[in-house]
Amino acid sequence: MTIDYRIVDIMSEFEPAVDLEILIWGLNPRDAAPSHLLHVIGVNGGAYIAAFHDAQMVGIAFAFPVWRGNQRILWSYMTGVHPGYQGQNIGLNLKLKQREWALANGYNTIPWTFDPMQCGNANFNFHKLGATSNIYHINRKVMSLPPLFLPERVLRRSPRYLGSRLYPLWPRAPSLSDRA
Repeated sequence: MTIDYRIVDIMSEFEPAVDLEILIWGLNPRDAAPSHLLHVIGVNGGAYIAAFHDAQMVGIAFAFPVWRGNQRILWSYMTGVHPGYQGQNIGLNLKLKQREWALANGYNTIPWTFDPMQCGNANFNFHKLGATSNIYHINRKVMSLPPLFLPERVLRRSPRYLGSRLYPLWPRAPSLSDRA
């Protein structure tokens, strides 16, 4: 199976990207990043990289520029893979393409947050990417799938559950491709 990776910058390609975002995370459509916003950010300093199997979009990595103090960084907002294509290093390759793009466009730092209680997230971020973390945000509202350990009564009251987030630090060296 051949997977092609490329920057998405044509407005018509952002609609399937939003559909994929909803599918991957089981989002309410109103919680998905809208296609017009993705397009504006993607052509103004951000990067929307997609993975394609034939003509089907099967993975996405979206990042946008932000300022942290006096440093311009590329905030990696989301990386995800269609459920039917997970476990094939597509997510890893998307992150590596994102890093390659970031370095080529003058970004030295790519931070993000993730839910450490989702085992797949922890494995991906620490094992596959080699990220480390020394910042832990407790009780942040997040819009991802709720962890399995939350009681149903909590989920009924608050579909946007309070969860914890780790803020990983990703080494800049491009040697992570050896981890695939």
